[in-house]
Formats: sequence, C-alpha cells, structure tokens
Amino acid sequence: MKDIIGRIFPLGSQNLHNLQLYHKQSFSPVSTSLIIGRPQSNKTAMLMQAAISEGASGKQVLFIAPSKITNLPLSVHGMLPPTSSTMKNIHMLYATSTIELQGYLASLHLIPRGDLPSLIAVDDLKSYVPINYIDDLTQCLPNVKMARILSLIQEAAGYCQDSLANQMNTSSSQSSSNMGQVCNSGNPCGILMSWTNFNTDLLKVDELKKFAKDYCHNVWTVKQLKMQGSSSLSQKYEMEDTFEDASCRISFMVRKSSSMSQDIVLQQAVLEQEGEHEESST
Repeated sequence: MKDIIGRIFPLGSQNLHNLQLYHKQSFSPVSTSLIIGRPQSNKTAMLMQAAISEGASGKQVLFIAPSKITNLPLSVHGMLPPTSSTMKNIHMLYATSTIELQGYLASLHLIPRGDLPSLIAVDDLKSYVPINYIDDLTQCLPNVKMARILSLIQEAAGYCQDSLANQMNTSSSQSSSNMGQVCNSGNPCGILMSWTNFNTDLLKVDELKKFAKDYCHNVWTVKQLKMQGSSSLSQKYEMEDTFEDASCRISFMVRKSSSMSQDIVLQQAVLEQEGEHEESST
C-alpha cells in the first residue's frame, strides 16, 4: 500500500520514496507506524485522516478506539475529505478492554475476504497496554506487555495482508489469464497506531521509542511548538522519526479559518542525513 504517512499528509511521491528508503526493517512484514504524543496533539485526527484516505480508495479500514468518537476530528488540508461513501468503508470498533480487543483480532479470520481491512488504526494503544505497574503474579514488565499486544495486532494484520494478496492475485489471474499476467500486490495492509504519554508514565518516551522501534517500521514523536507573537487561532506542531544516520521532521499547523472552522495544514517536510537535508514546503 502507499506509505502510511502519505495517507495523512499531502506529501509528494519523491518525499515518500525518500522516506521509504529509511524504513526500519522490523521483524513484521506488515508496514507498522506509531505516533507518540501528549494529549491534544492531534494524534486521533491523523489516524482518522489516514482512515479516510484509505477508505476513499474503496478499501476497508478497521479503526479501533477505547471510547466512542462522537465528532470527526480535524481534517488535513489538501487531503480527501470524509464523505458518506468513504465512511461506510471505515469500521469503528470501540474496544473498552484488552480482552475485548484480543477477542476481536483473533476472530478476523471469520470475516469475509471482501470485508478484511487494508489498514488497521489503533487510537491510543496505551489504553490496551497497562504499563504503569508490574503484574504481581507474572512479574511482567511494561515493555513485555506492549510486545504482546503489538505482536497480536501485527499477526492479525499479517493474516489480512496474506488474504488480500491472495485475493488480488487470484482475481488478476482470472481476468488476465490469456495474457499470463499476475498481480503484484506489494504490501496491501498496514498498521497505524497512536500512544498518549504523560510525564508520570513508568515507561518514559525515550525508552518507549527505543523499544517500539524493534516492532515498528516508523516511530513518530509529535510535540507542540511555542509560537512567538501568534494569535490563539493557530498552533504549530512538529513530528519526527529518527534513523541510524538520518531523521525526518514534518511540521504542521492547526489553524482556524474566518468561519472558525479548523483544519491541519502541512508546512514542510525535512529529511536530513549526515548534515545534509532535503526539504519540501507547502
């Protein structure tokens, strides 16, 4: 599938190509991205925009959240807006507990192939990973709990990916048998998750990032920037993913228009490697 970050922001194909060069080779073949940030840092909005972009292409999306989302979050300027037909392709699952989430993911094999998601979005993964204490019975460390739930999500997405790939190859073979062509589906499934962190968390951000990089291809951290002399109508944010010899920073702004409606606006994307950088601004 198209790079997950390209489902959120209107980045050019060259930006996405350059970013893909630095994807970490996680043990999972399913493209996995995690966005870490404080409360109110627009993580849900970014997940929803990715879901809308995916649903608009006619594909199915599984959007998992710990509580009901009553209103659509902010949309990203330049990306496809939500429509009734698009929202029909987004299945909202409000899993209130880890057990409920595990049960649903384990039952994905019962879903018809045509309804399997090509994107699994998990809003606030932390709700399903109790990491602020050590289990007295199992002495299970916080990172072990996180590893277990991440592995389960990736296993479920891997099943969807294999099933979708088989379906695409079968359809292509049937429709073009005379030409001897078989569809190369690439990676038709992906995972996008968010994680809300607090200063009081037992697992600190740096530890979380280091651990998550063993399971995720991309680990983004988003933070709000201070703006001097600016009005209360806009806030500026920056999200960053670091690699062994490079880093990518995406700056965006939440703005209010004259009609008092809000949206997210991409400002620039900067890919830096050993003192050099490649930048794209909007």
